[in-house]
Amino acid sequence: MNVSLRFLVPLVLLIATWSSLSAQWVKCTDIPGNDSIYTVPAGTGLRDLAVNGSRLFAMRITGLDSIFYSDDLGSTWHLSKPPGIVIAGTTYYPSLAHVWSHDGTLFTSGTQGTSAGTLFVWRSSDNGASWTASSNGITSQYVGPTPKVFYGSGSTIYAGTESSGILLSTDNGVNWIPARQGVATYVFGGFTFFVSIDGIAAVGSDLFAGLSANISAVGYGVVHSTLGDTSWTSVSTGLPLNSTVLAIVSVGTSIYASVVSYGTFTSGIYRSTDLGASWTRVSTGLPFPGSGQNLFTSGNTIFTFTGTALYEMNNADTSWTAVDNTGLPSTYSVSAYAVVGSTMFITVLRGDVPLKATTAIWKRDLSQITAVKEVAAAAPASFSLAQNYPNPFNPTTTIAFRVSEPARVTLTIFNLLGETAATLVDKDLTPGAFEATWDARGASSGVYFYRLQARPFAGGAAGTFTQTNKLLLQK
Repeated sequence: MNVSLRFLVPLVLLIATWSSLSAQWVKCTDIPGNDSIYTVPAGTGLRDLAVNGSRLFAMRITGLDSIFYSDDLGSTWHLSKPPGIVIAGTTYYPSLAHVWSHDGTLFTSGTQGTSAGTLFVWRSSDNGASWTASSNGITSQYVGPTPKVFYGSGSTIYAGTESSGILLSTDNGVNWIPARQGVATYVFGGFTFFVSIDGIAAVGSDLFAGLSANISAVGYGVVHSTLGDTSWTSVSTGLPLNSTVLAIVSVGTSIYASVVSYGTFTSGIYRSTDLGASWTRVSTGLPFPGSGQNLFTSGNTIFTFTGTALYEMNNADTSWTAVDNTGLPSTYSVSAYAVVGSTMFITVLRGDVPLKATTAIWKRDLSQITAVKEVAAAAPASFSLAQNYPNPFNPTTTIAFRVSEPARVTLTIFNLLGETAATLVDKDLTPGAFEATWDARGASSGVYFYRLQARPFAGGAAGTFTQTNKLLLQK
C-alpha cells in the first residue's frame, strides 16, 4: 500500500498540473517577419484569419509578404503571396484588407498602392499555391473601394466595400456588378459615397448587410435582400436611432448585430428571429455599454470581443458569459477568429507593453470554451447518447446526450480512419440533459462517428459509460 501511494500521489499531481496547463490559451509560432513586437505604428500586425479545409491562413496588414498558411495548427508557417502588379515598369504589391474562403476557393482583397490600374480581388483555387487577379467589373470613382467583407452561396458571392456599396458575382468571383440599390449614401467634398458595409449574413436565401455611419456619425442599421438580387431595403425596427452596425452574423434562423448608437445608452448586441422584422437587445452579462466590437460564430455559439474581454453566448440564450482568458496577456484585443477542426484561433493585440504593440495568434480547444447547452436539469436515470439531428446534415448538426451523475464527459467526432475530426465536449458536467453542436464547415463530406465517454467522479455507481453513433455530412 505504501509503495502504491508513493507513486500514486506524484502521478495524481502530475495529471492535475497537466490538466491545468492544457486548459488555457496557447500562443502559436510567430509568422516569419512578424516577430510579435513592433513599434507603433509600424503596421505589420495581423488583420485577418481564414480556413480552407484544414489549412489556416493568416493575413498581415502591410508588407510584401502578407499571407501565410499553416497545416499544423500554427506551429509552422509558409508564404502564400498574391502576385505583384507591374505598372509603367514598377511592381506594386497589394496592401490587403481581407482573406476569405468559400467552397474551396480563397479570396483576398486590397489595393496595390496606386490609383492607376488598381485591382481589388485575387482568387486562389489551389489552396493558396497561386493567385489570379479577379476584379472584372470592379470600378470606383472614389477612394476606399476595397472589398472587406464577403458572403457566398454556391457560385453567388457578395462583397461589401468601404465606400462603393455592395458588389455581386454570379460566377464565383470572376466577374462583378454593383448590387447597391437602397444602400445609404452621403456627400463629402462635393462627391457622393456609399456608407461602409461592415458585415453580410444570411438565413437561407435572405441576406442581411450591416451599414456603418457616415462622417456625421449618422448610422443606417441593417438592410435586407434575397440571394441574387441587387437591391436592398431597411429592416431596422427595434434598433436604436442612427445605428452603426459593427458586425452582423447568423446562427440558424437568428441574426445578431453588434450596434453602436452614438450619444445614447442603447448600444449593444441585438437579435432578430423574424428575418429582420424586429430586433431585441441581448446584452445581459456584457460590460457597459454592452456592445461588442466584432462577432464570430462556431456552431450554436456566438463570440464577441467587448474591448476588455472575450464573451460567448449560446444561440437562443439571453445572457453572455466571459470566456476564460487563462494564458492570454493581461490586456489585449481581438480582431479576427477562425476554427480548424476543434481548435479556435484568435488574433491578439497586447496593450500592456509601454510604447509597443504585440500581435500574435493564440489558440485553444473549443471544448474548453464553447458552451454546452443544458436543456433539462433533472437527473436522468442513466447516461445516454441520442442520434444527431438533422442527419444527413450540412454544415451543422446537434447532438443530445444525458448525464446521470457528476462525471468527466467527452464528446468526440472521428472519421472513418479513426482520426479525431473535432472534440465538442471535454469538461466536468453535473446531472442533466445537454446538447452540443458540430460545425463541420471545415470538414469533408462523408461518414463520421461520434463517441460519448462519461467517467463518473470517485464513488460513482455507473462506471465508465461509452457509446458511439454514426452521422453523415453531405455537402
